[in-house]
Parts: sequence; C-alpha cells; structure tokens
Amino acid sequence: MSFLFAVSVTVKYQVSAIAPLKAAQVLGMVFFIATLPLLLIAVVAYDLALPQGPAYLLWVFLMVPLVNALFAFFFGCVFAICYNLAAKRIGGFELTLQEKT
Repeated sequence: MSFLFAVSVTVKYQVSAIAPLKAAQVLGMVFFIATLPLLLIAVVAYDLALPQGPAYLLWVFLMVPLVNALFAFFFGCVFAICYNLAAKRIGGFELTLQEKT
C-alpha cells in the first residue's frame, strides 16, 4: 500500500522594484472606479437637497472621479519611485508564497 504525502513548498520572494507607470495606471483606474458609487450618492443627495440648484455644481460632481483618478495616477507614480529608491537601500517587501496542493 502506498501513501501519498502532500509536501508543502514555501518560497520567499522579494519585491525589488515596482514599475512606476504601471502602478500609476492601476491606482488611477481603481480610484476612478471607487469614486463612481460616491458620485452617484452625491448627485442624488444634491438633487434631493436643491432641486433647483445651480447647474454648474453638477459639472463639478462629474469632474470629481476624473480629478481623483489624476491625483491617484500622479501619487501612484511618485510612491512607486520612492519605493524603488528605498528598496535599493534596505530591500523590498518580502512575500512568502506557499504552493497549494
């Protein structure tokens, strides 16, 4: 009779660099998508509070996701560059991955 033993292999990886533009793109898109439900809530609340309010405020509400995405893009790029500089000196994040059996 043979027995099969599951062997778990644990591997450590270190994130030595992050591509700044890719990080910026991902953060920009995530923040844009995350802002959309908040935009919906803000527009409904604005309409309920001021049904005859100024129309330019609606355009301000519509610009919020775009501005939020642009700021996230910019700071995502800056943070990735800062991470890369710090990772060169002190090492990057360490990830411990385990193979699922």
